[in-house]
Amino acid sequence: MSRVGLSAMVSALALFSATIWADPAFAERRAALVIGNSAYQNAPVLPNPAKDAKAIAAMFVKAGYDVVSAQYDVGNLDFKRAIRQFEDSLSDADIAVIYYAGHGIELHGTNYLVPVDAKLKSDRDADDEAITLERLTQSLDGAKKLRVIILDACRDNPFVRTMKKEPTATSRGINPGLGAVEPSSTNTLIAYAARAGSEAEDGDGDHSPFALALINNLFLPGLDIRLAFGRVRDEVLKKTANRQEPFVYGSLGAGTVALVAAPAQPVVATDDLQGVKSDYSLVEKIGTRGAWEVFLTQHPTGFYSDLARQQIAKLNPGEATPTTAKGSPQPTLASLETPTPPTPPGPSTEEQRAWDKIKDSSNEGDFLAFIKKYPTSVLANVAQSHIDAIERAAQDQAAKAQAARDAAAEAQRQADAKRKADEAARQNAEQQAALAKAQAEAKAAEQARQQAERDAALKRAEEDRQKQLSDAAALAKAQAATKAAEQARQQAEREAALKRDQEAYQTALAEAARKQEAACKDEQDRLTTLQAAGKTAADDLKQLAQGLTCERLRPLVTAALDKATAPDVNTPDQVRAAQQQLTRLGCFSGDVDGNLNDATKAAVQRYQAARGKTAGDGQINDALVSDLKSQTARICPLVCPTGKIAQGEQCVVAEQPKPAAPQKGQDDNSAKHTPAKQDEEKPSRKSANQEDVRPARPVPTVKQEATTHTGGNTSGHAPGIGVGF
Repeated sequence: MSRVGLSAMVSALALFSATIWADPAFAERRAALVIGNSAYQNAPVLPNPAKDAKAIAAMFVKAGYDVVSAQYDVGNLDFKRAIRQFEDSLSDADIAVIYYAGHGIELHGTNYLVPVDAKLKSDRDADDEAITLERLTQSLDGAKKLRVIILDACRDNPFVRTMKKEPTATSRGINPGLGAVEPSSTNTLIAYAARAGSEAEDGDGDHSPFALALINNLFLPGLDIRLAFGRVRDEVLKKTANRQEPFVYGSLGAGTVALVAAPAQPVVATDDLQGVKSDYSLVEKIGTRGAWEVFLTQHPTGFYSDLARQQIAKLNPGEATPTTAKGSPQPTLASLETPTPPTPPGPSTEEQRAWDKIKDSSNEGDFLAFIKKYPTSVLANVAQSHIDAIERAAQDQAAKAQAARDAAAEAQRQADAKRKADEAARQNAEQQAALAKAQAEAKAAEQARQQAERDAALKRAEEDRQKQLSDAAALAKAQAATKAAEQARQQAEREAALKRDQEAYQTALAEAARKQEAACKDEQDRLTTLQAAGKTAADDLKQLAQGLTCERLRPLVTAALDKATAPDVNTPDQVRAAQQQLTRLGCFSGDVDGNLNDATKAAVQRYQAARGKTAGDGQINDALVSDLKSQTARICPLVCPTGKIAQGEQCVVAEQPKPAAPQKGQDDNSAKHTPAKQDEEKPSRKSANQEDVRPARPVPTVKQEATTHTGGNTSGHAPGIGVGF
């Protein structure tokens, strides 16, 4: 059933129960305990039990149960505490139900329910690590009318394959699924998701096939619980292609027993003919008079009701067929029991040997070959379960691959959307720039037009004046002074008007520039604040870049955004770590202070050169620090000052050759040249005293040895290269 269909069904049941289950006539006290274990800590996680339990708990709440205790992913102690608290709440309960979904296992004839923290390394651990089914059965003794345990716990259990089997005289082995059990107390039913000794499917939807069938059939108002479980069985068989058959153990007395009370006047829904047919098929298999009478109580009218009366007539010829007409006596119901299935024969020796060879295989073909060779073996169903598990694993892997492909497609879609958004922003910026340019050009053209009109007006006025002068030369002389004054006045007014226009234009330009400058200042201040904030202001820098109006700040904003979003480099911690490692490797002798100075950059470049890599720009990042930490021996050559040579790992004073004794006749010359030699030796002594070390060129035939430096270079000079012969 789809989620939509399930939601619709739940809503319908809720509306129906609001009017029916609130009737005081049905005020039985009912309690339910629901446990779903999915998150196993020492076994593979089960996807559906917790979801199944939540859905079942919701159905009990909608059914109006007085107590609904729901627990999910419980460990050993919480499991036992939940059972004890539920047992305390049943002192005056009429109906009590326990639903469990999770791992279950049979060990040596005892059924166990497995908490999520169980460590079943040996079969002897079960009594301490797991919960016996008998413990659940005993907890329901306080209920007066009906006790029901529903176990969706027959899944493929990994503990069976990994658990150590301790040999005992009474050992009955470890079996998949749960073993058959007959409840010792009356009015008690134990419903298994699958027949004893077989495994139930977890399903490929939101719920297991068994849980979904319970949701669809178990909570119908007034439906006898035996008929409800019959419908559950038929639905699961159909859903699993007859691979999984639910089974119910125990018996009930006469009368209709329903988990949800019937309405005051039962009405059979016209669209539930399939359910009526399923109930008829179940009762037909039982074939007792009591079973047919229960059916007639549930379905008093209709086609199948008439058939049921005919079946009763066949069982008791000459006896009146029971009816449900008004005024007629109601039938007396006999016990309707769920038959106990016969114990299937065990596998033959040959089948068992063949099974032992392949039981731990992950190859589907091995199990298909077993089924083909032994189609009637009791192990054929187990082999089919292994095949189903292998197919489900392949489907899960395919689903994961599809999810990965979907994620990649989503990432590509987001990248395309970002690219389109960036392109739209770029086009918008270009349009805004083009609009501003067009507006500036239009404004300049308007100013040019106005100037041309003024020039044309002046030209026309001058032409008129010349014409008047030519026509009235005599009058012009008399009126020349007046006209000249008038023209001067008009010219002054025109110039004043022109000046005012120019001033207004300049004022407008200045105001626009002022506003622009104010906007630039505000944006500059915001940029300064965001730059000080560092990487935490990356989102604010993006917003500033998108709404920036001062274009001259564009490069600065872009640079700040790149810096805020760039990976960390040259941080004090990184520099300090690099200085420590470079000192250890003999490449740095300065102070370890986290300051990226020239000496530190030079040490990085010497390290890169010694490693045979490009010197680079001396920048420090996490990758460089990791590379430095990975070196275990000195990298840079030993540095010795002038006058000392490398000897092993230390710099020692070089031995000077002894001067030869002066010969006769050469004393005077020697004496004459002594001052010169002293002058020549003075620089050497000065160099040796001041340790002014210069890097020496390495000689190919001379081996350079390194000495470990543990402190800084007190001379203040960069270390050079000492050569030892």
